[in-house]
Amino acid sequence: MINKHNIEIVKLSAKNDGRKELTGVYFTPEHTIATDSFKAIIVDTVGEKETFDPFIANPKRLKGVTFDKETQEKIVVEQDGKIEIRDKDFWFPIQKISGEYPNVQRVIPRSKYAIKTIKLNAKYLRQLMQVMEKMGRGEVDMEIHPYENIPIVFRGGGNGQNALGLIMPITSKK
Repeated sequence: MINKHNIEIVKLSAKNDGRKELTGVYFTPEHTIATDSFKAIIVDTVGEKETFDPFIANPKRLKGVTFDKETQEKIVVEQDGKIEIRDKDFWFPIQKISGEYPNVQRVIPRSKYAIKTIKLNAKYLRQLMQVMEKMGRGEVDMEIHPYENIPIVFRGGGNGQNALGLIMPITSKK
């Protein structure tokens, strides 16, 4: 089954790309994927796994799929080559995009090779990145130090004005 998080990832898909398949969201029974070649997100499906062939959904059609308090999950139904997202009161036809979705899984570094795992507050990170993005280049350098309880340092800026941001990790594991 899918929930709102499987649909919201459409925000991370490519907007206008020479490869039309990157503008969509890739659905499999196990997860949904969105990428624009620079960033990617993979969100697991919830509950009982459904049976359907993987497909790329048109993002404009996905924006019409809604979730309310009573309906937190929906199912994906494939019938006669057509895809629908359904719950007991609602069905929504999904337009497929042809093409082959890139294998995002192959670029994910294996966790066992990670030197360190750092947990950050996503809200703080988003706020800091939004401010730093507006300052210029849209790029930041991130410094991770090997010591415990040391903030993650972000350096950026532009137009002759530098910015330095700090976020304390929530937890840190080796």
